[in-house]
Amino acid sequence: MVYALLYGLGIGVVLSSMLGTVFFFLVQNSIANGFKSSVFIATGVITSDILLIVLSYFNANLFPSGSYAETLVRLGGAILLLVMGIGNIRKHSKPQFAVPVYRSPWLLASKGFMLNALNPGNYISWLSISALLINVNHYSIGERWWFYAGALISIFGME
Repeated sequence: MVYALLYGLGIGVVLSSMLGTVFFFLVQNSIANGFKSSVFIATGVITSDILLIVLSYFNANLFPSGSYAETLVRLGGAILLLVMGIGNIRKHSKPQFAVPVYRSPWLLASKGFMLNALNPGNYISWLSISALLINVNHYSIGERWWFYAGALISIFGME
């Protein structure tokens, strides 16, 4: 149980260290509006992570255990990353640096929620982590919930 919590804390640090849209939105908002407004964004992000964990928790059981299914999932993930990478390389857009000022805590939390929930990489990450916990690590239900609690604690702390 303690190992699952520590493993979750480590995975949460890795997940929150990735430089994505939420990270840059948090930095931009912290510079423009201060630290307190970023707490509301982080709250929205954690709320969407909870939703994604619940969705992936129930959908990870749909993956059959075995080498053939694992190969298909890895191949699908590699193709998805390749297509996304080529799309990012080919896209030529000029960056815009307008900094909006947000006042409502609900608006900030909903922006954090939507930025995190609409990113397909987050759902794929949580789904693969859930499948790993079930099929590879053979965690019990209690150990999985301790893992998820540790991951959420470290994600909120890092953000």
